[in-house]
Amino acid sequence: MKRHPQIDEYIRQVCSQIKSKEVHEAISQELEGHFADRIADYQSEGMSEKDAVDRAILQMGDSHLIGKQLHQTHKPRIEWSLVGMVAALVGVGLLTLYSLLVSQSLVDSQFQRQILSVVLGAVVLAGILFADYRKLLPYCKQLYMATLLVMLISLMTSEQVNGSLQYLDFGPFRFDIISLSPILLILSVAGLFSQWRWESWRDFSKALVVFLVPLLIYMSASRMFIGLLYVIGFGVLLFSSQMRRMYKWSFVGLIMALFLAAIGLLYAKPYAIRRLLVFLDPYKDPLGAGYQTVQSIEAIRSAGWWGHGFGAQLAALPVTESDFVFAYLVYSFGWIAGGAVLLIGILLLYRIQRAMGQVKDRFGSLLIRGLIAVFFVPFFWSILMALGIVPIFSVSLPFISYGGTQFVLQMAVFGIILSVYRRKDITQLAASR
Repeated sequence: MKRHPQIDEYIRQVCSQIKSKEVHEAISQELEGHFADRIADYQSEGMSEKDAVDRAILQMGDSHLIGKQLHQTHKPRIEWSLVGMVAALVGVGLLTLYSLLVSQSLVDSQFQRQILSVVLGAVVLAGILFADYRKLLPYCKQLYMATLLVMLISLMTSEQVNGSLQYLDFGPFRFDIISLSPILLILSVAGLFSQWRWESWRDFSKALVVFLVPLLIYMSASRMFIGLLYVIGFGVLLFSSQMRRMYKWSFVGLIMALFLAAIGLLYAKPYAIRRLLVFLDPYKDPLGAGYQTVQSIEAIRSAGWWGHGFGAQLAALPVTESDFVFAYLVYSFGWIAGGAVLLIGILLLYRIQRAMGQVKDRFGSLLIRGLIAVFFVPFFWSILMALGIVPIFSVSLPFISYGGTQFVLQMAVFGIILSVYRRKDITQLAASR
């Protein structure tokens, strides 16, 4: 379209009312297209170019009003209900941890570290929230390869405790790289899947390789739950992708066969099998393999509606600050508190799924779906494990269990989810250009 100073000024005035500069270019192109169509129509009716331009501007309406309307339509939005529920879980977690530490006379040390983790996590969430997640898309392949490299380094060099890979040391800092990896892998795989065309068996083969390499590392590190978490997240992304249905079900069958074979290899010893399946009848061996499950069930059963009160001691149940924090929460504050945490988790999942339905960007939609799996599988597993319904693994209850790195990572997950939702209207406008 030929440039007209009046139209350029009109578009400038419209954009001046729109605070999100990210949409200025898209809106400018959209308005230029509307003006070009109208001017062409008016000139076909016999108007001069100058009259056609003046008539088009008049018909478009007041530039400031149009700009304000477009600002309301395309301004970034924050899903405050999600923020509120996350804040509620964090508050419950701090209260539970403080009660536990009071009962153990350890308040000065661990609680201060957890407060620091909360502050750092809030900063990370805010930073990711206001960043553009789409800038990650061109680097998803590199992110996947870098994650695998760090996992391999961790596998070869990090400290092991009880035969299970634990930490990788970086000077004074220690990181459980294997626990961090599912989120990084989900981020990278979501980007890869959003860019693949899914037209032939070659894409199926690529997806199989992308899936198998991390799984082999998890098997070598003896991190079964982290591997399970990755398998579930990958499966969610796979079924949300545009892969043909026949390939999807073939892939699922292969995944199930491989994972069952992995469990069989890693738990071939009789004592390991008993430990894995003890949840089916923990009272059969209440002082051995079923000890933790029995103590957790009894603690929850004895709590009643209101629990044993703030600072209640539960010495019989180990790892109450992490794996069995839900049992301690209920033991101290009652069934009401446990039910409230479960309800918040269900509502949080519901609200995220509703928000996900409004996201049209392919990469953003896949990100949310994969991260839902990575976050909510541990959330509900930890609760069900405390109730004796599922096998015992080393699983933290997100936002409530004690732990610095895991807490910051969980806040980062919600930062990504909120960032995708915040930009849903911006990406829709960009896609329509």
